[in-house]
Amino acid sequence: MKHAIAAIVAGLTVTACATTGSSTGDRAAMPAPATAAFDYAPSRDEAPRITSSRFGYDLAGENGWSGEMRFIDEGGEPVIVLTLYGPDGAPTAAELSIDMPYLGNGMRSFSGETNAGVPVHVALQAGPCSTAGAQPTHYASIEVGASAMEGCASENAETERWSRGLMGYLSAIDSCSREVADVDHITMAQPSGGGTGVRIADRDGRRWECTTRSDGTVNAVRTLDPADVLLGEGDPIFVRSDLPPNGQGCYAYEAVRYADGRLIGAFGYDTCIGPGGAVG
Repeated sequence: MKHAIAAIVAGLTVTACATTGSSTGDRAAMPAPATAAFDYAPSRDEAPRITSSRFGYDLAGENGWSGEMRFIDEGGEPVIVLTLYGPDGAPTAAELSIDMPYLGNGMRSFSGETNAGVPVHVALQAGPCSTAGAQPTHYASIEVGASAMEGCASENAETERWSRGLMGYLSAIDSCSREVADVDHITMAQPSGGGTGVRIADRDGRRWECTTRSDGTVNAVRTLDPADVLLGEGDPIFVRSDLPPNGQGCYAYEAVRYADGRLIGAFGYDTCIGPGGAVG
């Protein structure tokens, strides 16, 4: 079903938890879309539900194009409205749906068409894009008919995930990971004093908190009580230098890469419990 989307211009001319290591844990793998990967309410047996139309992405490219993707709840199904603006400000709008299997090849992918019937495809690759936005979260590749463009996408959500600051925490994550045996994944990283606090889960299900000083050296490491969980912890988890199979440990995995394709790691979104669920 088409939306009545205003400002259509034909012919866009811009060119452009369980452990994640060797075991799959006790929970069964879930092939359904990761409800926690978007701003959805947790749902195991139903289609994902969007809780806010404010979720989406701001888009921009170096050659002057820009745009936005906004997620709308329509009868319990996610509908994505894409609006693109050429360098001259002329807009093109389209309605998209999520490509399945979700997070295929570790990327977010969407397809649809403009109101004029022109096919549209959007691919978002998590990584430190640097052409637009205060903290871009993804590289954006967009095709509208025969036209193509490259740029950055910045995620917008009601609650900002800790993962937005990943690149600033990466050095501390690596330093702290060397202090804990059998690291499985990172459940959170955040500023702590003048340094960084990193929360780690090992392959035996234990959790640790490591803090670094302002110079990046490790200050302290302590074990965590199971009840010691911070708001937003585990949403998502982060696996360093690996991209586990989708569905392993009840997680859907999104690859995080540099611009040249080198793998940084993977974000894992809990498809069984959703935001606020178990972090171990």
